[in-house]
Amino acid sequence: MSLTSRIQALTAYANEVTGKSDTNLSDAVASLADGYGSGGSFEGLQLVSVDQTTGRPTAYKWIGDTIPAYGLYYAYYGSGNGQRCTLDLDGVEYLSQYTLSNSGLEPINCQTIKEMDSYALSLRSPITGNDLRNKTLNLANYTGYGIDGKTTINSVLRSGDTDNFFGTILCPKIEFVPQYFLYNNRNDTTVQLGSVGHPVRSVGERPFGAMAGTNTVTVYTTGELLDSVKTKMENSKGSATTFIYKASENTTYNGTSYNAGDTILTSTPS
Repeated sequence: MSLTSRIQALTAYANEVTGKSDTNLSDAVASLADGYGSGGSFEGLQLVSVDQTTGRPTAYKWIGDTIPAYGLYYAYYGSGNGQRCTLDLDGVEYLSQYTLSNSGLEPINCQTIKEMDSYALSLRSPITGNDLRNKTLNLANYTGYGIDGKTTINSVLRSGDTDNFFGTILCPKIEFVPQYFLYNNRNDTTVQLGSVGHPVRSVGERPFGAMAGTNTVTVYTTGELLDSVKTKMENSKGSATTFIYKASENTTYNGTSYNAGDTILTSTPS
């Protein structure tokens, strides 16, 4: 489908769900297309709502379980500036590389995501004009691996701008923490990795490097894995980050027994 055909299809859908049919709405949908870099695709993108005053899109939903590489790269550039535009990812399981990189769309309902490739959710700074620091990114089913179980991934949630990303990030089923996972995050952030029954098993290089603000990272793992996990977690970490290591199951560490859910140790490396 050509870009023009995609714009026309989205405009027709918007007219149908809003009862509004004018050039402002057509221009609003076209503005989304204008925000795309090379490789952007409308396949699977469904317009949900439009601001009745401004005619600008306010919500989209992705239909299907996979967003292809660069699928929404640079989508809706500049959606900050007082105009929030959400993207509902309910039902999406796989995000290929750069799917939302540099996007101004705010991802919501991310619980079904299982695997993501490099830079999949590296949003761009204008989204923070709406300030996501009080919001939670719940990646309830995210395993930490790339598509088809790849471990050669990095910077899935990396931020390169001042003041970016969610205040709370939950990954209760993550097993592998990619390298540069939250590298250069500029917020005060609370992170949970693993949970009871779901231990973090391995960690890539510098997952929390160059972070700013005051951060708390809670990691569930086993006593057997803790030393190796801790070393990688704290490798070149950013400022003022506290790491809390909890038992993902009944375990033993340095001769002491811990029940599932117990705190094994807390570390605030200098």
